[in-house]
Amino acid sequence: MKKRKEKIAIIMSGGGMMCSYGVGAILALVEKYCITQPDIVITGSGGAGTMSYYVAEQYSSIRNIWSNLLSTKKFIDFKRYYRVIDIDYLIDDVFKVQDPLNENKIKKSKIDYFIAVTNYDNGKVEYFSSRNKESIFETMRATMALPMVYRKKIRINNNNYCDSYNSSAVELNVLKAIELGAEKIIVINNDISLFINNLAINLWVLCRNKEFRKNYHRNREFRRTFSIPKNTKIISLHPTRNLKVSTLNNSQKALKETIKQGYDETVENHELKIFLKGK
Repeated sequence: MKKRKEKIAIIMSGGGMMCSYGVGAILALVEKYCITQPDIVITGSGGAGTMSYYVAEQYSSIRNIWSNLLSTKKFIDFKRYYRVIDIDYLIDDVFKVQDPLNENKIKKSKIDYFIAVTNYDNGKVEYFSSRNKESIFETMRATMALPMVYRKKIRINNNNYCDSYNSSAVELNVLKAIELGAEKIIVINNDISLFINNLAINLWVLCRNKEFRKNYHRNREFRRTFSIPKNTKIISLHPTRNLKVSTLNNSQKALKETIKQGYDETVENHELKIFLKGK
């Protein structure tokens, strides 16, 4: 009897410019391991751009965007205090014009692709499927809308959405993948737990309404205590040494070095080679 193929999921966390690590990791999975058609892909926040191009099979665009198109003050500028990071520039200029994302190919892909967002009004994490009618571009805009540095909430289907650690981190997305039937999960976890980032988002949460705070803290506690079910095989690809970039550092040199780090560490990961055997 032919062995049943295990259902594979890839999950990528957010992390702003630290997602350049995940760029290297996903390119290594494509180029060295030929992982191009997992059953499920789930991401949130800064990982959404990379994974949307991944699902669209635009691999050269992933490298081009992160290596060449993001190191500009049009995207990140600390002097632009009202919007330090301009997600509209990223979506409307980079993703639509400079290196256009093929949204139609994503919609037709066999991959079940989900983008996690945080409901701006009630603090719950919700998922948009690429199979639904919503624009991938607007869903990406919503998942990347980090309140402290973008200062906009994104309206989709009469609801307001933003970015947060709960939709950016991996634990809830791992649970979602398991609910969808994933049996082997590759987690690309960019190093997002910086003290200053945690402090900023916690101060913002304190200013939200009671329902938002309740749901946000419930999800955060779930993430803190989350344990992987015994019947699920999972591997985490994450930085083994400090990254050259931080959340809002878009230096071209640092981005290229971090992409290389993610690529090299993934290629050299012995546990990953064992994990992928018999996929």
